[in-house]
Formats: sequence, C-alpha cells, structure tokens
Amino acid sequence: MSVKGKISSLKIYKKAMRIMSILLCLMLAVTLVPISATAEDVVKVGRYNTYDFVTGPNGERSGYSYDYMQEIAYYTGWTYEYIDGTWEELYNKMVAGEIDMLASATYRESRLDDILYSAKPMGVNGYYLVYSTSLSGVDGSALSFLDGAKLGFQDGSFQTTLWANYLEQMNIHVEMVPLTCTSEEAVQKIAFGEIDAFLTEGITKDYLTQGITVLKLSEESVYFAFSKNRPELKEQADAAMSKIQQLNPLFQDNLRSRYMSPIVNSMISAEQIKWITSHGPVSIGFLDGELTDYDPVTGEINGVLAEYMNFADDCLDNRTLEFKAVPFSTNEEMLEALGNGEIDMIFPLVRSLNFAEESGYMFSTQLVNVPMTAVTRQRDFNESEPQTVAIVEGDLTQKWYIGERYSNWTVREYKTYEDCEKALEDGQVNCFITNAYAVQDYLKIKKNYCIYLSEPESIAFMLRRDSITLLSVINQTIVMMPDSVMQGALTKFETPERSITFAEFVRENALSVILMVVIIFGLFITLTLMFLFKSRKEERKTAELNAQLQINQEKLTEALDSAEQANRAKTNFLFNMSHDIRTPMNAIMGYSQLMRKELTDPKLIDYQKKIEASGELLISIINHVLDMSRIDSGKTEIYEDVLDLSGIPEAIAGVFETEADKKNIEMSYTLNLKKQICLC
Repeated sequence: MSVKGKISSLKIYKKAMRIMSILLCLMLAVTLVPISATAEDVVKVGRYNTYDFVTGPNGERSGYSYDYMQEIAYYTGWTYEYIDGTWEELYNKMVAGEIDMLASATYRESRLDDILYSAKPMGVNGYYLVYSTSLSGVDGSALSFLDGAKLGFQDGSFQTTLWANYLEQMNIHVEMVPLTCTSEEAVQKIAFGEIDAFLTEGITKDYLTQGITVLKLSEESVYFAFSKNRPELKEQADAAMSKIQQLNPLFQDNLRSRYMSPIVNSMISAEQIKWITSHGPVSIGFLDGELTDYDPVTGEINGVLAEYMNFADDCLDNRTLEFKAVPFSTNEEMLEALGNGEIDMIFPLVRSLNFAEESGYMFSTQLVNVPMTAVTRQRDFNESEPQTVAIVEGDLTQKWYIGERYSNWTVREYKTYEDCEKALEDGQVNCFITNAYAVQDYLKIKKNYCIYLSEPESIAFMLRRDSITLLSVINQTIVMMPDSVMQGALTKFETPERSITFAEFVRENALSVILMVVIIFGLFITLTLMFLFKSRKEERKTAELNAQLQINQEKLTEALDSAEQANRAKTNFLFNMSHDIRTPMNAIMGYSQLMRKELTDPKLIDYQKKIEASGELLISIINHVLDMSRIDSGKTEIYEDVLDLSGIPEAIAGVFETEADKKNIEMSYTLNLKKQICLC
C-alpha cells in the first residue's frame, strides 16, 4: 500500500472512531437523562391526611409518598398540583378524570376497570392500631381489650371498613368515631381521653409517646394509581421507578427508615408478667473485660452490658425489669453456670445458631454488631482465601465467629493474646483477629497490618431452651433499643480516654511526624537559602557601593587637590600681582607728591589731592589683597593702628566727584561720627 493510501485509511479509521465515540456518548446520555415529559405537563395529585403527606408548621411538605413523587419528577419533568380531600373523595375524582394520580393505593381487582396501577409497588403499607395503655385487660396479644372502647378511624377509609367488619365478627363491640384530623391530632385525642384507640395506615416516630402503644394488624403492598385518561403518566412513572431502582436499589428502604418507626409493642403480655413476677431479678453472667468491665471493690460494671441494663429496666410500659450481673473469668465457667440454672443468660457471645442447635441453647436477637480486623504481616492479606488464625484457648466468641464467617480458615489456639502475637511474629500463623476499636494497639508494631474484615461479630445473649418466655421479653427490649445506645456504649468502652506520651504519639503518627519534620526542615533550609541569597545580594550591592564610593573619594581627592592648586595659584597670582601693582603705584604717588610742590594753581592743586587720595585708596586695596594672600598662605600678621575716620568720606567722595561732574550729578555727604578716631 502506498503512503498516500495509508494516510487515507488512517483518516477513515479516525473518523469511524470519532463517530463511534459520539454514538456511545449519546447512548450513555440516553440512559442517564431523565425520561422527558411535556415541559408544561402538570400532574394533579390527590392528597389526604396520612403519613405519606405531612405538612409542617411553616407549610413545608414531606412524607414517604411526597418524597417518592419528587424523585419521579426528577426523571419525568413533572410538576404537581395538589388537591386535598378524603381517600373516597379523591378516588372518585380520579375515576371521573378530575385528578391524575393517587399514592399508596392498595391493589384491588375490582378497581382495574376504573384506574391504572404502577407496574411496581411503591412500598408496603402497614395497618396499625394506636391505643392507650390505660385500657383494661391490655396484654398486647389479642384485640379483646378493645371491647367497649371508642375506636377512631379515618372517615371514608376502605381498610377501616374491613377492620370494623372483622371486629364485629370477633364479637368485639366498639364505638366507631369518624376522624377528619391528622394522625398526630388523633394521638392527642387519645391523650385527652376523647378516644381510646384509632386505626391508621403507616406509623411515624411521633406516635411512640408515653402512655400510647402501637399494634401492627397487617400489611400489604401499595402502588401509585393513575386516571385511565392519563395512560402516558403511568408509562412515564413505570420507567422512572425502574430507573430509580437501577441507580439506587435501597431507595425505598431508605424512605421507609426515614419516615416509619419499627413497630414494637412496649407492653408485655400477662404470661410474661407472671413469669417475671415469680422469677425475680434476671441474672446475667458476663466475662470481665469482654465489652464490659467489673470493679470487684464497688461491684459496679460499665460498658455494653451496663448500658443495656440501664435502658431495658424501664423501657416497658407495664413492667419494670430487674437485672443482676454476675462476673466470670472464662466461657467454660459461664456455660457451666448457665447449664446448672445458676444464671439465666450469659454475655457476650457470637450469635452462632449452629452451636445453639447442637448444644441445646438459644440466642437472643442481636444486641450489637462489633466490627472486626485481622492483624497480619501480609500487606496483600485476602480474607476470602484460606488463612491460619490464632485465637485464645476457650474463646468461644472468636471460635464461633471464625467457624461461621470464615470456615476455610485453620484455627490454632494459644493460651494468651501475647502468645497469639508471638505466633504471628514467628510466622506460625497468618493472623489473629481483634475488634476494630482495639486495632491501634497493634499498629504500633511497624511490621503489622490491620485489615478490616467484611463480616462483623454479631453479639447476643445466650439462654437455655426452657427460658422461652424470658427470651421473648429480652428480644422485645433489644428491638425497642435505638442502635445508637449500643454503638455508643461499644465505642466508649473500647476506646477509653487515656493520656498519650510524646513517644506514643510519634510512633502512632510516624508518617505524619516525618512529613511534618521534612516540611519544617525544608522551610528552614528554604528560608536559610533565601536569607543567604539576600545577604549575598546585599554584600554584592554593598561592595559595588563601596567601589563607587572609593571612586568618588578618589575623584573628590583629585578635585580637592585641583582646587587647592588653583587656590594656591590664585594666591600666588594675587600676591605677585599686588607686589607688581604696588611698585608702579608707589612711583605714581611719589611723583604726585613732587608735583604738588610745584603747583600754584588752586584747581590743579585740587586735582593733585584727588589723585593722591585715589592712589592711597588703591594702595589700601592692594594691601588688603596682600593681607588676604597672606591669610591663604598662613603667613598673615596682625597689628594695631590708629585711623582717622573723618578723612575717609572726603577721600571716597573725591574719587567719584569728577565723574559726577561730567554727568551733572551733584554729590554731597553728611558726616555724623560719635568718635573720630578708632583703633583697628
């Protein structure tokens, strides 16, 4: 192929790749861009008093269905117009085509001719009985306690009608009180004694208040319902719900946990009360140091077990529980005491149902999850591969945990944790395990790596199989307990406050400390170099200035020498000139004095006087010049003389009188002397 042909093929290839890239981007955009609807399409939604639609005190909206519809709107571009009413009114309006959509509609075949259902359920509705604990005969296990009670229900609710018929069939007579208020207001009616109970769909966390409890009656899936006049809305909603499920599989679970409370009856049955009353305090055996600490002097305990007992003793509305904590040092001792009936249950143990089945014991519901780590020398440790792990002899918790979560690991038992650490150091095992809160103790050793395991330890109580009534009570208290109580206790117990020495801080933060030292040292070096560079620059500048100053000083010295030479030349010139001028002046003055002896004409005599006065003045000036020359040469002599001041003005006037006459200027002077003679 020619070069021209290769270039042409390359251009075609690049063009094809560009087109394919554009197509791929378009396909990706299609999968991510929300399903479009008509921009101005407004969906009329029926809204009725339910947990699905909640309006806050400032008009803010929320609720399970409200949030779900807002999520659908992101993908469809819908905007909503809300129309209020009872369920029956809104359903009839949707059948008549006056509204487009309803939320939380139960599936009924009889409705298929009137409305359209979404392809996927939007959630599960539970039907609950909210009632006062003051009702006589309440034991939480039957509905007979409602006989003669005032039972509120949402007016027009189809499910309420069904339950009313059910109660009638059970020969339970109630006074049905129609309600048009919110469920929260119905709870207040119970508190004020206006009703004894009410039926509701869904339950919120606000219902669980003092003196009020909730009983779950049944549940079923609910859907979005659409008017048959708007089949396009159903199609768009189905596509949006599929996209939501694809991008966020836990969307519905998150909504449910946000708006609904787990329904736990805070009442225990008469059978449970009878067992607790006859049995007395519930004794709990525990391992000292395992999630719980025991002070043998005061008998006090703290940690996870203490937090559980503090919560569980008064969490039930109709019974206070009493507990007695019994410390043990080994699992074997606890198991023996449990088997002999000396204690009622033991803690803490990994919830191993396999062990419970084989040994004849049973476990409570999980009390707390403890995150675990593997301490190893392998940087690339893989928990899914076979490993050899060290555990302490008799530690059933770790043995069961590894047996159920990591069955392909080989367990080696050692007497103490120190022996497990030594086995890891010697290479006898690949790892040993500890909870994530204690991991810092093992990170102090440089060669150790702490790998967080994907499977936590599920900690629970162990009981005998003949304690089924106690198990039901314990499970009820555990389910009622917020997760934050146990997790907070676990964190506080496993990470106690302690003072950290500087050496420990450096060891635990070696990389950060080294980095900080390097940064500080680098800054110090940088600043030092900057100052050194600046100092060198200033030195060079100073040297240049000194050199220039030296040059200027030399030039100044040369100029000074030149000035002194010029001054000396001037002085010599004046001195010599003064001598040269004075010699002819002396001759002039001498001839002038000789001429005065020969003159008889008064006018000529006057001229001669003026010549003589001018000559004397000139000689005086020459003498002064000579005096200045002597001063410059440092040879002047100071002498005293007597001067007659009266003759000076006349002499000066005589010098200028002739010139004044030529110009017709009249000269005159006034002599005012206090002293005519002065010494100078």
